[in-house]
Amino acid sequence: MKSGAVWSSILSKFACSYGFYMFLSKIPAYLDQAYNVDIVENGFICAAAFGSYGLLCFLSPYLSNWMIERKKWNKLMIRKLFQAIAMLIPCICLIAITLVDDKTIMIILLIMAMLSYGFFTGGEWTMVSEYSPNFVGVISGLIHMPGFITGFLSPYIVGMILDSNIGGNGDERFKWNISFWISASLYFICYLAFYFLSTVEQENWDKI
Repeated sequence: MKSGAVWSSILSKFACSYGFYMFLSKIPAYLDQAYNVDIVENGFICAAAFGSYGLLCFLSPYLSNWMIERKKWNKLMIRKLFQAIAMLIPCICLIAITLVDDKTIMIILLIMAMLSYGFFTGGEWTMVSEYSPNFVGVISGLIHMPGFITGFLSPYIVGMILDSNIGGNGDERFKWNISFWISASLYFICYLAFYFLSTVEQENWDKI
């Protein structure tokens, strides 16, 4: 628990999972309430967003390893770059969504946010086995616990905001914007922590 590397994984996993579960559980409702998207179009939009995410999850480890092994780029720099794409691009997209009032642009931003999040498999996801190869199972279990907690925490917080009187009962878009700002703030703050604390070097406590 004194390891900066472990905390970099915990915080980045928490922020990424919070945003992911918000998308997973609430974006269909957002499309319906804010833009009156019908159920068929809603399904296609969500499928495009999560399909692009799944594709990048599969490709990112191969791409990052190719850049490290073939191009001989600095491993830590590549991990930080991929994690920056996975956290800062969704952060920017979420903020941008609150500033636009065009459905097409909003859909593009949603898909971009989910697509870029897929880069995390070439970033933090891979680093646990690098800084703790002997305890990768234990550390992975530890860092996933707060991540999975967001599975109910994220939709619960969004639900509380939507049911509140913030901005008046009729201003649903403002309430959605608050939800997006919270997620964007988590992405940004936790990436800063990841940037300064992360490492790919084996930790001393892992050397047995």
